[in-house]
Amino acid sequence: MLQSELKVFVILDSIAMVELSIELKTESDFDPIALELWQEGGFLRQILDIYPEVYRLEKYKNDEKAFRSQWETLLDLVSMTMLDDEVEETTKYELYHNLEKLQRYYADAGVNKATAFGWWKQWKCDLNRTVAREGH
Repeated sequence: MLQSELKVFVILDSIAMVELSIELKTESDFDPIALELWQEGGFLRQILDIYPEVYRLEKYKNDEKAFRSQWETLLDLVSMTMLDDEVEETTKYELYHNLEKLQRYYADAGVNKATAFGWWKQWKCDLNRTVAREGH
């Protein structure tokens, strides 16, 4: 299970290191209509909608407030996507497994940070494998 205290760090161009939380939400955290509309699009459509939002992180690297806002938007989209029953378990496994592996790697290396961009890159790679495996 993803731990609520799990954090990643990102160094923005003009700002010191920023700590970001990776706390996924549950179904009760969302407006039921918005959640239903998102899930009706299907998993592949959701992922295609998320990709441009991920790349916006780079656009906001000079503005901490905008960057944090975009990060929260992405976590919302990821949380809603993983609530889709068809792929929830597979996607959860991929996401949690890599977060745990990433944190262990940095802990073993004596480094106490990861980057948000690296995390998203790995997450996208795993989603591509998940999409292929699920036949979407």
